[in-house]
Amino acid sequence: MFAACLDFDKFEGAAASSVASTTANGSSVTSSSSAGGSGGSGTVPTCEAQYGDAPSYAFCVENALVCEFRTNISMMSCGEICADRGGECLQVYDPQPNCDHGGQSDCTMVSNATMICVCSRGCGGDPPCVSPDVCTNSTCN
Repeated sequence: MFAACLDFDKFEGAAASSVASTTANGSSVTSSSSAGGSGGSGTVPTCEAQYGDAPSYAFCVENALVCEFRTNISMMSCGEICADRGGECLQVYDPQPNCDHGGQSDCTMVSNATMICVCSRGCGGDPPCVSPDVCTNSTCN
C-alpha cells in the first residue's frame, strides 16, 4: 500500500481545537489539530499500538490526530509504513536530538536511514483503515 504525503502545515492550520501532546521525554505540549475524518470502525489506538511494530520504532510525540516516531526506512517509505498500519503519512523529517525536526523529506523516500515519520493517529482522528481501504485525505477509501 502507499499513502501520499499531505502538507502538514495545512493539516495543522485547519485546526478546530487545541489538543495536548505527549512527548518522548514525558512532557506535554499543546498543538492545534484539524477535525477528524472517516476512518475504520472501533477506537483510535495509541501511537504505540498503531505503529509500534514499525522497523526500529522509537516514540516521539502523540496527540489526538498525529503520531510522530523515529523509524528505519531502508525497506519501506514512511508513506508505506503509515498506510500499512491504517494511517496516512503527513510529513517526514530528518531526526535531530530529542525528536526535534531537521530537514523535511518526502513520504515516498526509501533510504538506509532513520527518519521521523509523522503519521495520522488512526485515519483523520477516527480508527485506522482496514485493508483493502487506505487512508487518503483523512478518509478510508
